[in-house]
Amino acid sequence: MTSAYDFIRHSSRDLAKVLDFVPDRNIMLLAATVWVFEAVFKYRTPCMSVLMIRFVLWLPAGTMPQTSSLAKLMAEYIPENFNIKEVAQLDEVEFFKKSMPFFEAGGISAQ
Repeated sequence: MTSAYDFIRHSSRDLAKVLDFVPDRNIMLLAATVWVFEAVFKYRTPCMSVLMIRFVLWLPAGTMPQTSSLAKLMAEYIPENFNIKEVAQLDEVEFFKKSMPFFEAGGISAQ
């Protein structure tokens, strides 16, 4: 999963060298990074909070275990006054613009 980041960090001077990378994997890596950051530093930044909401909304919920896990993540990352229906179908930029006001006051404490 980290092959894209390794490719960028240790890139070749060969301009013809390419990497096939599935962009959907990026949100998983970023969410994992936020989770580790929270575990270590006991808070998350407003941008991290927005990313985690986007991640939770991106996850599938087709099976009972997935639905149960998703409910736990939603309780942890989505504020009660957050209108999911208003932002769920937005593209990344609009999602960020609409979601950010909930977190502009500063970092949110990890639970």
